[in-house]
Amino acid sequence: MYTETPKKIAYTSKVDGAEDWYMLCDAGRGTDCLVYLHGHGSHGDQLFTREDIKTQLPRIAELNLSVIAPDLRGNSWMDPTVVNDLADILTTCREKYGFRRYVFVGGSMGGTGALIFAVRHPELVDAVGVMGGATKLKRYCEFLRRRGKLSIHREILEAIEAHYTEAAYALHDVSAHAEKLAMPLYYAHGTADGIMPKTEMFDLRDRLENRSGKLFRAIPHGGHDSPIPLFGEILEYLLDTLK
Repeated sequence: MYTETPKKIAYTSKVDGAEDWYMLCDAGRGTDCLVYLHGHGSHGDQLFTREDIKTQLPRIAELNLSVIAPDLRGNSWMDPTVVNDLADILTTCREKYGFRRYVFVGGSMGGTGALIFAVRHPELVDAVGVMGGATKLKRYCEFLRRRGKLSIHREILEAIEAHYTEAAYALHDVSAHAEKLAMPLYYAHGTADGIMPKTEMFDLRDRLENRSGKLFRAIPHGGHDSPIPLFGEILEYLLDTLK
């Protein structure tokens, strides 16, 4: 397991005074830091508690990475408030712990959030790994409405619509702001994903075609969780590309 025992750090949002928290593993000053963003229905401890994800902890330790895993108010879908919260967390942690680079990895809502944060604050994102994600929330909401027979589709749609205004949809449109994704990017998506369609990845791939440091991987017949076994490979690609 991970050599550092994670600490749960409470913080107060500078935006509205809300109380929230993040998990922290400090591997030492000058280390790169994995910023892990959890998926819908989970919380900031997902990396340490979900069975098929925490298997990656030994590899994270081997790579000598620090870890920040924020809760970000649960199912907020990286709305503007938590974008500001996360920017504050990362700035504070860099000053306090001396982390060198921030390498983001997340799946589903976490992958979506990593992309959104990267276009909003590229100065705080050195690399991005996406295990399934949405690149245009308005388009994704239309998909959820069409597929709304399943409760998970309705739950996600309600969560996004509860946190987003029209202005926020435009501000967080990753496809429209793709030019800001200058950092290394590894994006994996199952072609049979029924929760988040593969076209979300293909749209961004087409916009970033022929740019260096970008790897898009379609997993044939893969479902929503099919990218998870690639977690270690994603990390290694991002770190190697940063060298």
